[in-house]
Order: sequence, then C-alpha cells, then structure tokens
Amino acid sequence: MKKMISILVVTCAMLVTFLIPAEADARPFYLKVRIGFLAKWSVVFGDCQPGWGLCLSLSTDHTVLNQLSYDDETDQFSVMIHKNDPLAKNMQNGYLEIKEDSPVDPQLIGQFPNFRLKDKTVVIKAGKYRVLREGDYLTAAVGYFIR
Repeated sequence: MKKMISILVVTCAMLVTFLIPAEADARPFYLKVRIGFLAKWSVVFGDCQPGWGLCLSLSTDHTVLNQLSYDDETDQFSVMIHKNDPLAKNMQNGYLEIKEDSPVDPQLIGQFPNFRLKDKTVVIKAGKYRVLREGDYLTAAVGYFIR
C-alpha cells in the first residue's frame, strides 16, 4: 500500500510540474505608443517637437498599431513600427539612427508594470540600432539609461 501511495504522489508531482507554466515563458509587456522620428520629446502630453531624437509618448488613439515593449528579463526596450506605417521608411535600411539622447514620456514609463524605476527619467541613447522584421512589424531594440 505504501508503494502505491508513493507512486501516486510522484505521478501527481510530475503532473503538477508540467502544468505550471515556467517563468521563462514570460513575454515582454507591450504598449501602443505615439512615435516621432527626428523629433524631440516635449513635456506636453503626446506632443513631439522637431529635433534629432526619438519621441515616445502614450497614445490615446486606439487605431495606433505602433508599440513599445519592455522585457524585464533582458532589460531592453524595443520600438515596433507596423510595416504599413509611413514611419517605417525610417527603419527600412536595416537600422534605426537616433542622433540625440531622447527622454521618454514619464506617463508612458509609468504604464509598464514590470519596469523597476518608474520615478526616474528614462532616456533612449543616441546611436544606430539594428532593425529586424517580425511578422508585420519592424523592430529595433534600443539602449537606454536612467537620469
């Protein structure tokens, strides 16, 4: 009888192990955003001014397809532009160039539940970033620092 109970316990433990999703399967968190290339972020909600950087702000337009994602496992932000968006022309040469450090709208950063420093200013680093095609999107993982 003890042997039968042991086998039953081991079988149940194995079954539970396979049914519980692994944390390695966690996906990055995505937000719909307004994006401006060759722009500068402005304190006004959603407003992008002319400049040489990248403007990322919260979108109130539900038809927007562009997204910003944050993956807490790799600690990276990724800009995702739908291939049909006119902004995609800025990303189709295989790289995205950001010519000046670009602060991100703090209201946007506050929406990421898995970002640890919500009370700090996130700044996207200037530089060239490789662009990859993922389905209907052009994606570039961008570097950042905290100010």
